[in-house]
Amino acid sequence: MALLPPGLPVPRIRWHTAVAGYALACFDVIDGRMPGQPWTQVDLALALDACAVLADALATPSAELVEASNDCSFSEQCVDLDTWRRVRDGRRPMPDAPHVAAHLSELVELEAALPQATAGAVGLMHADLRPDNVLIAASAGQAVVLDWNWIQRGPAWVDTVGLLVSAVGQHDCDALVRAHPTSAGVPADHIDALLAGLGGVMLENGDRPPVPTSPFLRAHQRRYGLLAIDWLARRRGWAGR
Repeated sequence: MALLPPGLPVPRIRWHTAVAGYALACFDVIDGRMPGQPWTQVDLALALDACAVLADALATPSAELVEASNDCSFSEQCVDLDTWRRVRDGRRPMPDAPHVAAHLSELVELEAALPQATAGAVGLMHADLRPDNVLIAASAGQAVVLDWNWIQRGPAWVDTVGLLVSAVGQHDCDALVRAHPTSAGVPADHIDALLAGLGGVMLENGDRPPVPTSPFLRAHQRRYGLLAIDWLARRRGWAGR
């Protein structure tokens, strides 16, 4: 956080230390609120504006920030995504989700294409952008992005699409993707590959045993997986096939 460029819509860190084996960090107080759910048009526009500002600032990050970020790029992480391949091969059960059984072969192909679709990025991305990592600072007229512990090399449009998954069924996400500076011009099959990969891993994680320290995590993961598949189905016309 201390290495992020100044002036970004993020909470600035004031100090950090370690006490009795615990790491402590103090950040600026953000006079804001959680985004409205469902997303309001104003809140979503502010969050998408923040995506654009962050993408521009992190397109050519400092060497120090790159060194401090996660070693593994988003594309490299995607090499290990194989949920749909394991379902096809009978190594895990079919997820309880609409469309997936009828279009499993397409999901396998899209999932396999994700590493290449996201390769080559030199900039950094947040890598965990979702509504609960955003505060709307109304007095400042901006959205503030929190929780930067997953920052890594990757294309900025992944953050934009990941955030918009939470707005599926509420807003015209395809129109927003086409209009956003991070994702305008990104090939449609690249976005579809991300939705397939995200949908698969989230549905799989959502079926794992509950986490006592985060009792709502599995429900969140399953919901995000279903939303990603829903958006993918809309984009590929699965509902009528």
